[in-house]
Amino acid sequence: MYNPALPIPTDQLKLQLGAMWIHGVLGNPIYELAVRSGLIKSIQDQPVHSLMACREDGRPIPFHIVQEVYDAYEQFMDRCVEYFLCKYEPPDGVRSVGEHIRLEVDLYLAGLPERERDVRRLLFEYLLKREAVIAGAHSMDEVDLLECGTYCDLPGGNILLPEGYSSILGPLRQGVPPETLLLGHPVSRVSWSARPDRVTVTCESGRRLSAEHVVCTVPLGVLKERSERLFEPPLPAARTAAIQRLGFGTANKIFLEYDRPFLPANVTELLLAWGPTDPSQPVAQRWQRKIYSFSKMSETLLLAWVVGEEAVHMETLPMDEVGRVCTEVLATFLDDPCVPRPKRTVCSGWKSQPYSRGSYSFIKTGSTQADIYTVGSPILAEDGKTPRLLFAGEHCHPSFYSTVHGAYLTGRSAVQQILSATAAADDGRPAAAADEPPTLHQPDEDATDLSAWLAGIDLT
Repeated sequence: MYNPALPIPTDQLKLQLGAMWIHGVLGNPIYELAVRSGLIKSIQDQPVHSLMACREDGRPIPFHIVQEVYDAYEQFMDRCVEYFLCKYEPPDGVRSVGEHIRLEVDLYLAGLPERERDVRRLLFEYLLKREAVIAGAHSMDEVDLLECGTYCDLPGGNILLPEGYSSILGPLRQGVPPETLLLGHPVSRVSWSARPDRVTVTCESGRRLSAEHVVCTVPLGVLKERSERLFEPPLPAARTAAIQRLGFGTANKIFLEYDRPFLPANVTELLLAWGPTDPSQPVAQRWQRKIYSFSKMSETLLLAWVVGEEAVHMETLPMDEVGRVCTEVLATFLDDPCVPRPKRTVCSGWKSQPYSRGSYSFIKTGSTQADIYTVGSPILAEDGKTPRLLFAGEHCHPSFYSTVHGAYLTGRSAVQQILSATAAADDGRPAAAADEPPTLHQPDEDATDLSAWLAGIDLT
């Protein structure tokens, strides 16, 4: 079993089972830290991305059709985002991004000759599978349409850390005395009201720690599963309800390492245009149909993704079995029975991890951005001003959820609240209101475009 927090060396790269890319450059504190620390270059080479799409019977799909579908899909997604930014009302009965995209697809395909529809529909379904991995949802039918525009993409593309994402921990640890880090002590109970001026943390080892302020960075998946047992007394009902409403899915990676390359040298990603899948089949018989592509990390290293219940099932399989099934998939779509077996298969297993219980959060149908504010707001002391129990993590950021920079910013915000309260107490003046993290501002009601909304996000 591999440690999901550590990079795994291969012949050419270091694999990361968790976060791999820095998402965006402009305003991203993780990118700025990585550049300052010499982990990446400020000028990035932009690799050429060359796609090959194939049907399940091995027939290739002409690139101009792939490009046409990509362009149409981007417009459909832009319209989904506009529901939040422009306060539009969706068609009756349409609540999710998946439902809206399929409505758009039906209208789009209706304008084409019947013989041209099937292959394009397969490509739209491929894109929805890819989008589900990005969102972290079982499918885009779980992602709330009116709230999908709350997520903010930072400009600059995705940046890969050559030494693995965990290399960012080096500069983050600088200046932190090792003796102040207590590792290997899972927390079993957080008591936050037994004493008016303290929070007591009890570890599974029996050790107890007491502090004036505690920042809880437990992932949303663990909060969903254990919050009622973890906190004493239980968290307020409104916060618990918000925790349960928000989505937290499982997205897993499959790395396939080979002795020799076998995909065409000019192809960087093989897209899988699966035919219709029967959802009534047992997941054990169809889990691989959630894999939407194999992309090259190097000539001898491929990466595939799987999400949702199929990803959870994959975690129950031996890695060699996952490699065998992936070989069958590649042989089918390439129409090549001589596709080699990988010399090594490495898979993540985020649902099985007891301290994550999934991958990252999303706004599920029926939840809203307000739920993120509720989950991320501090619990105050009896004076109604001093933050006693604070929360941080990707699930606590209203526009950067699912990202490392979102987690980092909420952690920094929590510390700023503590420092502000401490300084105010030392000065004998009232602490600043702590109803919500001071560095996160809800967008102005009149904001109708992304630029105006970005102006409302303070990244200092």
